[in-house]
Amino acid sequence: MRNPLKVLHLLWDGDLGGVQRYLLKVVASSAWEHVEHGVCFFRSPGAVLNGTDLFDWHTSLNLKQGWDLPAARKLEQLIAPFNADVIHCHCDTPAFSLQIHKFEKYRLIYTEHGDTLNRAQRNWFTRPMWKYSGKYWDCILENSHFMKTYFDKLFPHLQEKTRVVMNPLIEFPSMRQTVDWNGPKQLGVFCRHAPEKGLDLLFEATVKIKDQLPGMKIHLYGDGPLRQELEELSRSMGLGEIVIFHGYVDNPIECMSHLHCLVVPSRLEAFALASLEAQAVGVPVICFDNTGVAEVIKSGETGEAVAWCDTDALAASLLGVLTNPEKAKKWGQAAHERATSCFSLDTHVEMLMQVYRGTGD
Repeated sequence: MRNPLKVLHLLWDGDLGGVQRYLLKVVASSAWEHVEHGVCFFRSPGAVLNGTDLFDWHTSLNLKQGWDLPAARKLEQLIAPFNADVIHCHCDTPAFSLQIHKFEKYRLIYTEHGDTLNRAQRNWFTRPMWKYSGKYWDCILENSHFMKTYFDKLFPHLQEKTRVVMNPLIEFPSMRQTVDWNGPKQLGVFCRHAPEKGLDLLFEATVKIKDQLPGMKIHLYGDGPLRQELEELSRSMGLGEIVIFHGYVDNPIECMSHLHCLVVPSRLEAFALASLEAQAVGVPVICFDNTGVAEVIKSGETGEAVAWCDTDALAASLLGVLTNPEKAKKWGQAAHERATSCFSLDTHVEMLMQVYRGTGD
């Protein structure tokens, strides 16, 4: 391949979200050498990535939805001026998957950011789509071993193409945890308000411990289709004064630094960047096992992974860390050291370079 290597990133839009934050920080890394980055948005540049000067080239298809296949056919001509060597796709939209055969001349890389988990209810479509498009991908990147196992089970014919490249710590925090262990306990969750995120399970666990933690608060950051339903559920369970819905915030790491504990109650989760960022500021993390989050933390040392969807176990774990400041501080220090030493952005870029050049297959 040429120097500079030209990599075109495809993603749905540039609005607020984990994929957008990931791409923003990865492309901005100073570790890149002899690489030009372009980006094409299927929908629109959005608030996060719009106007940034990180990309050497950018364009947008302006689709309204992923099934806008007639408009999606313009992609081939739209991206031609960039003259890419590699196309790195960050979403599984049919707008690309159903015309992927047109792009065989490129090295085709797909990163699974959790779309397959989030679209589990659409297996009637995703299975045949991947059966068709899978043969064209040169490499499929999974951000945890859990996600690789899940993906390989769904699509065993693609197992030889999948490879684990764990997400990096995309923002090295300038602050550390600052909390009062003598005051009311502050728990936090950063996620889309959707069924797979398990917020109902967290509410069930909270009911079991709230009387032992007077004044406790659960801060929910994010939004989604279940927002109104979850607000009603929290009130009906007597948690109206405990659960606070903040919506999306543009300073998640600062918000994390004021928590006693981060909770990731997801039924299905590929990685959860928030779990890595919370550890980086010294906040212990509680999650369920049999998820990708259990690989991001070190159970018993930087937090705890409890039995999957077991609300009694989740309640006991939360109570155990929130009533034992010494254990929480010890876990928090170990979490900071692990997150900032084992999830290097520079190392992540080096691994991507191997994949882009075909030396890491």
